[in-house]
Amino acid sequence: MLLGQNWEFSYYFWGGSAVIWFILFIVLCYANPATHPRVTPEEKLLLNRVTGVPSSV
Repeated sequence: MLLGQNWEFSYYFWGGSAVIWFILFIVLCYANPATHPRVTPEEKLLLNRVTGVPSSV
């Protein structure tokens, strides 16, 4: 870490990074491509054909 900081800074840095990562993960990741807002209907149909899993288009 930075030479001018004390040893506790590394815990705050990694803890803060984990919180930011968690928030980004919750906001940007979806469990199902059918519910993802940036997946187009054409991509959903392609995924349905390739995987054989029906999606709600």
